[in-house]
Amino acid sequence: PKRQPKPSSDEGFWDCSVCTYKNTAEAFKCMMCDVRKGTSTRKPRPVSQLVSQQQVTQQFVLPSQPKKEKKERVEREKSDREPALKKNSHKKMRPRLKNIDRSSAQHLEVTVGDLTVIITDFKEKAKPSSTSATSSSAASTADHHSQNGSSSETTEKGLSRSSSPRGEGSSPRVAFPKSKMRRYLRALTLCTVFAVFSGLYVYSKLLRSDVPAGGSGPRRAFIPPRVPGGRRGAADKTGPQTPHWYNRYIMRQRGQVEGGGDVQSRQEPPMHLAVVACGERLQETLTMIKSAVLFVIKRLYLHIFAEDQLHASFIEALESWPGFIHSRFNYTVYSISFPSENAAEWKKLFKPCASQRLFLPLILKDVDSILYVDSDILFLQPVDRLWSFLSQFNSSQLAAMAPEHEEPRIAWYNRFARHPFYGRTGINSGVMLMNMTRMRSMFFKNDMTSVGLRWEELLMPLLQKYKLNITWGDQDLLNIIFHHNPDCLLEFPCQWNYRPDHCIYGSNCASAEDDGVYVLHGNRGVYHDHKQPAFRAVYEAIRKYPFGADLVTSLLDPLEGELLKTTHTYCGKSHQLFTRRLTQSLANINRKALRGW
Repeated sequence: PKRQPKPSSDEGFWDCSVCTYKNTAEAFKCMMCDVRKGTSTRKPRPVSQLVSQQQVTQQFVLPSQPKKEKKERVEREKSDREPALKKNSHKKMRPRLKNIDRSSAQHLEVTVGDLTVIITDFKEKAKPSSTSATSSSAASTADHHSQNGSSSETTEKGLSRSSSPRGEGSSPRVAFPKSKMRRYLRALTLCTVFAVFSGLYVYSKLLRSDVPAGGSGPRRAFIPPRVPGGRRGAADKTGPQTPHWYNRYIMRQRGQVEGGGDVQSRQEPPMHLAVVACGERLQETLTMIKSAVLFVIKRLYLHIFAEDQLHASFIEALESWPGFIHSRFNYTVYSISFPSENAAEWKKLFKPCASQRLFLPLILKDVDSILYVDSDILFLQPVDRLWSFLSQFNSSQLAAMAPEHEEPRIAWYNRFARHPFYGRTGINSGVMLMNMTRMRSMFFKNDMTSVGLRWEELLMPLLQKYKLNITWGDQDLLNIIFHHNPDCLLEFPCQWNYRPDHCIYGSNCASAEDDGVYVLHGNRGVYHDHKQPAFRAVYEAIRKYPFGADLVTSLLDPLEGELLKTTHTYCGKSHQLFTRRLTQSLANINRKALRGW
């Protein structure tokens, strides 16, 4: 027969699958965790509230120690207590009596109640009389020896104290912890390493700078002297005699007699205008130059920095202009040049070649003052008016620029810049008037060193510190420089640098509303797209104007007709601001033509 299973004492009970509590068969829910009894088709689900309480409780319950660790801890505490017990029991032992005669012991019993105490009395040993003198002499000898010993100890202690470098009255030496000593040694090592690297950095800066250690003396030239003579429009073949931080340069000069001769001198020095052209900026730059020479009063000298492949195109276009235009300006074409160790980084900063303006004081060493403009600038007034701001400079000012914005609520720098900037809304460097003589001799305050740095010493460290935080390239660097040197900058009104930002959100250039636009700045490529048709209309009118044609019928009238088509835009609604100063400039030219220029 089949073996029958033994009756179990657990029959009629069921184990909870969550807390393992043994419940009676009649219980539908667990008596401990309130979880329903599972069946073959339904699994028990734990109560979410109970689970969360258990989790919270487990966070505050200390982890129980294993039995083995508890046992070892108990044995360790027991072993620590045993020496102390032995030591205490040793102290409680009866002291051994000396010089007593144990044969004379007398025992006395004292009983108090149930307690009986036995007292033993001993007599002292008798000392022999014959040895009394000997003992007395021995005692004296011992006393003498003890005195000698104490004196020798005192002498030794005195000698040891005298040999100590701290002297007799000094306190005993204090033991210095080794861990603390190691910390001091590490700190001393770090300070030594920091001092060494700081010295190397200063030494490298002194080697790179052109100023001698004494702070005075000759400095290296950055551009070779111009060679007199030579054919007009021909490149100078001699080149620099000594290597410099730029690779090569090309100089073209007008106003020279073919085959030789000096530049025709004039009593009044010319105004200097600089522009940088790279990539597809040839036609845009020529249109800017065209607007400048159309309305100029005094003689103008152009410094054109362009890529090598654009040199021939510039010369061909400028030489094709009529003679009465040629008489108003001279020009020089230069190659793009940056410090050789970081040339690629400087060239790609913001826009191609845009940072060239930062190095004008170092390249044009023989030029006192210059007006730098972006290639997307159009003059609606004579350059002479802008040049006259130089006479308004005080003793500390060395540059003039217009603010980036007039309205702080829609300005860029005070809302998004991650670096210092000038004033409330920053400055725009599209039109920049510079006294380069002052810039070359100025020591500029900065946030990198406690001493002032010259212009050439300041640029590269500034780029290395802020290159991850700047958005608008060299313009951001200029904002940082003049943030720390606000007394060096003169602000001119926004009508001298009128951009789409001044009308795209509604007119917000007060000086232009009062007196018209003097200089138009078509940044963001608005001359070449249809985003701001009013700006493009001005650009196309000047570009298409033929030299020698009537300025009113060939320039002003077509421009006003095109501007009337742009009134659906915010900038087009202010189109009268674009032609107000232009009309005055054309009237002045007509008066000069009647007088014979």
